[in-house]
Amino acid sequence: MQEWQMKEEPESLVCCKHQAQIKYVLTNKGLIGKDKLKCQYCLEEKHNPQQLYTITQAIVKIQNNKNDEYVEQQRIIKDNLMTLYDHIEGITKFRQDALQFINGIQDALNNYKEELKQGLNISKTFSFFQELDFIETSPQILKIRQDAHQNIQNLRHKYSEKIVKNIYNLQNLISSNYELNQLIQMFNKRTDVQLSPIKVQNYMNSQMRNLEKIEFKQGLIPEIIFKGKNSEIIDAYKPLYHQKEKIISSKLKQIWPHLDKCQAISFNYDDSIFAAACNREINLWKLQDGTIINLIDTLQDHSQEIQTLIFSKQKNWLFSAGKDRSIILWKPIRVFTFNLFNFFNKKQQQLNAHQDSIIQLILDETENQLISCSSDNQISIWNVNYQRNSIQFEYSLQRHKRPVISISLSQNNNLLVSSGLDKQIIVWQLDKNKKWKFKQVIEQSEKDFGCRLSFISNDIIIWQSFKLGVTNISKEENGLFKELPNSRLDLAKNEENDGDYSFPSIFNYEKQLLIQKYHKSIYFITLNYQNNLKVQEEQIIFDDEQFCGNLSNDGKYFAVWSQQKFNIYEIFEQE
Repeated sequence: MQEWQMKEEPESLVCCKHQAQIKYVLTNKGLIGKDKLKCQYCLEEKHNPQQLYTITQAIVKIQNNKNDEYVEQQRIIKDNLMTLYDHIEGITKFRQDALQFINGIQDALNNYKEELKQGLNISKTFSFFQELDFIETSPQILKIRQDAHQNIQNLRHKYSEKIVKNIYNLQNLISSNYELNQLIQMFNKRTDVQLSPIKVQNYMNSQMRNLEKIEFKQGLIPEIIFKGKNSEIIDAYKPLYHQKEKIISSKLKQIWPHLDKCQAISFNYDDSIFAAACNREINLWKLQDGTIINLIDTLQDHSQEIQTLIFSKQKNWLFSAGKDRSIILWKPIRVFTFNLFNFFNKKQQQLNAHQDSIIQLILDETENQLISCSSDNQISIWNVNYQRNSIQFEYSLQRHKRPVISISLSQNNNLLVSSGLDKQIIVWQLDKNKKWKFKQVIEQSEKDFGCRLSFISNDIIIWQSFKLGVTNISKEENGLFKELPNSRLDLAKNEENDGDYSFPSIFNYEKQLLIQKYHKSIYFITLNYQNNLKVQEEQIIFDDEQFCGNLSNDGKYFAVWSQQKFNIYEIFEQE
């Protein structure tokens, strides 16, 4: 127990009224500060003391309170200290690894510099007789210039491989380092809406006396509300990039023949690698500016067809699952040679992760939790430990009665929505212990099983009716999600059934762009300034309804596999 020392001596405490030594402390309502301190004479004048402590009892009571505060503070600080110790240890190891590559870059640059300087240290003596013939002009100057350029090129080539190799190694080390990514999550928490610096500055300068608080109102278009001391609304602000309606167009950039059927596509965190699930294999292609350059690796450990792929948004780690009921984490090795990209050879396989086909995988924002849904009617929650290269089962969500075909997380990662062939759309919520619990079943105006689920804000869910070609919208009101029948989108009237629900709903939050498939068409849907979804006029139409696709993380390129080829589209945005 912590020993506390009171700054004041008890004998020095005297009552203001009688200047006598304090004997008691009253805790009656309405008394504050020194008014609670009473001498013997004060107490005789006080007829109704509700709660009375002697000065000794009061000191002991305060010391006990301080001890309780200290214990709680110690608990909180120790938890944070343990986390920091782990990060410091990890960063120390990272520093050692990174220094090897940095030293390699520095050594190569210094050696390059010294060799260039040696070229300046040519002999400064000459033979008068040898140079007489060239006293008017020197035809050797051109040759000397050519030789100098060639020598510099040779030196650059000599050191370029060493320098670029170490830079690549350093880049890969940074992108795949667990501690760095954890620190980013710890210290770089982003809000869903970014305040306009000019707007904030104006309010800080002109209305700070009246401005009491700033609230964020979630919706199809987030809104920032400035309130005064009496909760009156001073002003409301919507991010500028939402003010005008967007026009989305696309242009076919590349066709890449590929005979094998493709079931899923995913882009790595910086859109430099493109992964495609082709039957039992995963093919990895190198990308440059949205163009496929070449095949760099093939991953072959699934025993049956792969149905879902998901890359980490922070590092080159890939998750895959499918009909063999297993989940595989493909983790890159640390060694990254100059021209070698086939580094997905460390893996962790979770066999029999479900009792039937695994249809979809998603990661939460921290990427420490993986969520899977399956034809076995269950949603499973997995803990991902990248340091130990492990995927550990935590628990299952069992409310659906038929296969679960689509899942999506809200932007704040507090809500999960799922849909199944039992025609249920279920919302799950994190409880105070960070466990997923049932929240509600969304009532539908027309009962159909929903597919292509997506949160487009923390309080708005969209899903597509499988048989109707309709995109439905549900909004949270008073804690429950309710369908908005008047806001739904009719993508295709009198169209045949889709026949395929594997193509996911794709929503890019930064671009505020939703991409949905129905039957043989791809639809681009944007959020307009009136808080409504708007279907763009342009569609991408294929000859067959069986195809898969995905959008790059930066929202610039859209890849679709259809009829034995990949089609890469460049996406353009106008206002």
